[in-house]
Amino acid sequence: MRYIEKMTSIPVPHIYHWGTAAENPLGLGAFIIMDYIPHEQSLCDLLRDPTLEDTSKGYLDPDLSRGKLENVYRQLANILLQLSTLEAPKIGALREHRGSFVVGSRPLTQDMNDLIVQGGIPSSIFPPEDTTYSTSDEWYASLADFHVAHLTFQHNRAIDSADDCRDKFVARHLFRQRVRQGKLLEHAASSTIATPPTAATVETSNKKPKARQKKEKETFRLWIDDFRPHNILVDADLNIVGVIDWEWAYFAPASFAHDPPWWLLLGRPEYWRGTVLDFRDEFAGCYGFDPVFWEFLDERFFGDNVQGGYEGRIHLLSEKARDRMEWLVERKVEENKEQIIVDWNPEEAKAYLAQILADLG
Repeated sequence: MRYIEKMTSIPVPHIYHWGTAAENPLGLGAFIIMDYIPHEQSLCDLLRDPTLEDTSKGYLDPDLSRGKLENVYRQLANILLQLSTLEAPKIGALREHRGSFVVGSRPLTQDMNDLIVQGGIPSSIFPPEDTTYSTSDEWYASLADFHVAHLTFQHNRAIDSADDCRDKFVARHLFRQRVRQGKLLEHAASSTIATPPTAATVETSNKKPKARQKKEKETFRLWIDDFRPHNILVDADLNIVGVIDWEWAYFAPASFAHDPPWWLLLGRPEYWRGTVLDFRDEFAGCYGFDPVFWEFLDERFFGDNVQGGYEGRIHLLSEKARDRMEWLVERKVEENKEQIIVDWNPEEAKAYLAQILADLG
């Protein structure tokens, strides 16, 4: 927030001091001392459909006047434009040192936090805290590993059945390979269906992702995972007077800022009434990896899939990867029966994930 206050005119609380739990003299945990921003309500309260009983899942009020909507969205557009001007040479989170700001640590995304808090994923499997990324390919490769880690470590309710586990495994395996080949982003500008590949063209070594040829040096934009109407404060005259909750801010690939904001219709995609395809018909965007992969990425990258799901792609896996899949399927099915919380030893967790990733190639 200090960086935003210094670099933009976006209204944020002034920060006086902050510290970790160990630095709190009262022993009450991590703390932050900042200004209170007088306000009437959050933008979410203003825009939410008042007829809905479940206030935890917001939907845009269909009776909201056009003038009111244009007024607040015009202000939001100004905020987003200011954020889009903030650049950095690396992907990562900011560190402050004597009034200066540098990208000096890996991003801590909202998804990464949810994996730990809700999925029971051991934090030790994430890259070291001082890790930063020089290219989008490097960052996407790391995210692809996180998807594998999610399936690997979530002990309870990670799968619905053995075949569901195979679908999840194959989707993550093929996505990860695509990223590590440096072919994810080169395909992004094309809407054509891919020529069906062979196993030889899909399998790859344990090398780092190859840089795309003739790629210009990238710059990265500030991105906030939790930027949404709930964290935007307005006064009685519908002026935006504060933007709060910046803990999930980091410099990310510039393409992140090019997508339409998911919150334009207020509700999160996963809360949308209906299926992923119902949401797609209303607004482009979804954060569920598996339905997105099979519905939108599979045939685009790998050609027609007549059988559908993993059965139409199993031939693209090496024998080693297939053996690892069946081993993991058996393990996940048993875990579903246990319904227990597992406390992983940090080093054992890292070694376990490394073994699985090595088998994937």
